[in-house]
Amino acid sequence: MGYSHGRLSYEFLDPGSTEELEKEASSFRIPPVQINIIQNDKFELKKVYMGLAFFYEDRQEVIPLVQNTIGLEYDITSTIKRLTSKEIKKVAFLTGHEEPDIYKDIRTAQETLAKTYQVQTLDLSDKLVPDGIEVLIILNPKKVLSDWEKLAIDQFLVKGGKLAFLLNRVDTEIETSKAELLDLKLDDWLTQYGFNINSDLLFDARNTRINIQQRRGWFTITNTIPYPFFPEIHDLEKSHVAVKDLENLTFYFPSSLDLSSAEKHNLTTTVLARSSKKSGLQSGRFDINPLWRMPVQDFNKESIPLAAIIMGNFKSYFTNRDLPDTKPVAVKIVKEGKEGRLVVVGDGNFIQDKYLGNKNNLAFFLNLVDWLAQDEDLITIRSREVTSRSLKEITPGIKKLVKYSSLFGPPGLVIICGLLYWQVRRLRRKAREI
Repeated sequence: MGYSHGRLSYEFLDPGSTEELEKEASSFRIPPVQINIIQNDKFELKKVYMGLAFFYEDRQEVIPLVQNTIGLEYDITSTIKRLTSKEIKKVAFLTGHEEPDIYKDIRTAQETLAKTYQVQTLDLSDKLVPDGIEVLIILNPKKVLSDWEKLAIDQFLVKGGKLAFLLNRVDTEIETSKAELLDLKLDDWLTQYGFNINSDLLFDARNTRINIQQRRGWFTITNTIPYPFFPEIHDLEKSHVAVKDLENLTFYFPSSLDLSSAEKHNLTTTVLARSSKKSGLQSGRFDINPLWRMPVQDFNKESIPLAAIIMGNFKSYFTNRDLPDTKPVAVKIVKEGKEGRLVVVGDGNFIQDKYLGNKNNLAFFLNLVDWLAQDEDLITIRSREVTSRSLKEITPGIKKLVKYSSLFGPPGLVIICGLLYWQVRRLRRKAREI
């Protein structure tokens, strides 16, 4: 209230106090909930209202239920921002190539994103990217994009559109240990925009653990083992707003990035996430069997780029090239236009619900969309509420020191105290004898 200088007023109302207020709360779509309370030295059920209604001019937004304060600041801020914005920006996911269903496979990310943006799918088989689309996300396609679709995406980027490539180069299935290279025929096209995603899989000594079931005679037991193909990423570019407040990320079957073509096209790159100092790459023949133990000497690479941003005046791939034979609509090629923004992550799994174990991953994705849309006001609030705090990596020598100190330290301390007490008693007894 002190910072508002009289511009903010609030009032606490108990809708349960009168029938009229109950009807008003119902009209705002704030439902009553029952909670247990202790009153008169006994548990009682009480009907309460735990919602918030926001009004601005002729608009209304509601948070129907506030269960805890975690994320409440972000929810309130994003609601006010949406309520006061004249136009809600549109974010589209490319579809038509067996991409994950945004309403099933990435439902959590889609629903969270929809609180701030208009979210939709976009089929480019017979049209250009419509006006009004702020960000276009290409998420893990498994089929080849047509030349027309490449042209439509190319022109969107060249004209200043914002693009996110979240791609898998290897089609994997951990249950059957399947790992097959996806030949999407994108290499030449992507090189024009300053990057490529290599045909490999990254593995890392710093990784997350998975549960596997194993037969032991008549029994099936579940073991928790480290899995190098699910790297836990701690080397983040702390100078960039998208990751500066995040502690770590977890990727799932990621591939490495090649950013060597960016300088040739006068584009600037910033690597957001790198592997640890003990990592490696698998190419050609892939073996992702969780029971296979990789030799220590295979972890011979370090700081491999896995996620990056690229900025600059992107030039059209179709300059001095033949246009697609089939053009659904007339198009005049723009060879170079406004400065654009592009995000690339060598992993199309990290925001899918079945992999979404690390809360930082969701925050990372939302931060990337906000950065692309140049709507960075909420990034800091969102990131600082992510509470995943993993232990820092220590050397094997320190691990052994901590281990043996814990094993032998307490007994040794007891023995030393006992010897000191015995020595004090012996000296006292001698003193009495004298």
